[in-house]
Amino acid sequence: MRYAYGVMRPGKVMQVLEDGVIKASAPGLFSDQDDPELLPPIYPPFFTPHANAFSSVKVGDEVWILNFTGNSLQLHWFRKDYMSTNSNFKIAEEGENVEILVNKEYEDSTWATIYFSNGDGWVIRKGEDGIINIREDGSVLLKMNADKRIIDINKDSISLGAEGKADDSVMLFSKWKEFAETLCDDLDQLAKKLSASPYTAPAGATLTPLIPALKQKIAPVESKNVSITSN
Repeated sequence: MRYAYGVMRPGKVMQVLEDGVIKASAPGLFSDQDDPELLPPIYPPFFTPHANAFSSVKVGDEVWILNFTGNSLQLHWFRKDYMSTNSNFKIAEEGENVEILVNKEYEDSTWATIYFSNGDGWVIRKGEDGIINIREDGSVLLKMNADKRIIDINKDSISLGAEGKADDSVMLFSKWKEFAETLCDDLDQLAKKLSASPYTAPAGATLTPLIPALKQKIAPVESKNVSITSN
């Protein structure tokens, strides 16, 4: 993340020194180093001497590293915002470890947030109204808090109206059109044969007007705005 006064990048703690100073790996900020002795010291937040006392880190923890523009040695770390979900802030299954990237609260008590959950993967949501979820397996869920307003792109299918697999299948228009045109041709041949006999002519006369009516029903079924693959 780039700011007017510097750049914030993710890093991982490699060494913890005294007074909250750490050494950390940070792709894009430092070259990839396995030896923490070759990395510069990164200092705690600069608000007050004790601002980060409640949020100490250990080796392996993930942090944000702020690098000030114009001074590559002025480095400060901030602990990533983790929390365990509970009934007061229901964004994932209770007890999951959640890393909150952005959270915005509104005056009407609603909120919007971007977070990573060890159960759900990446989630972008506006309270209970809508959600975009990129799961840990790479599948994607788009969901609005309304009846059947769901698109679930998962390893088995693309489901409309339900998570997982929906109740019904989609019909391919090109295949249906081919079937309908074949059916019309067969009915036309049948009507001609029925009309050729005085005994079956009334049936042929009844069948004949149904064929053009059926043909008129073919085109309006096709969607001009949505397309699908045949497999």
